[in-house]
Amino acid sequence: MRKLKIIAAAVATSLFYGCSLAPVYHVPPIDIPVAYKEPGPW
Repeated sequence: MRKLKIIAAAVATSLFYGCSLAPVYHVPPIDIPVAYKEPGPW
């Protein structure tokens, strides 16, 4: 029974801390145009 608790604790710990291994995502800066311009005459 003790071995089962240790295994359950190890599995729970790996599941909880698995998400924290990813790097922090930073949104890259992009240039947004003031107005949309279509090329060519219609």
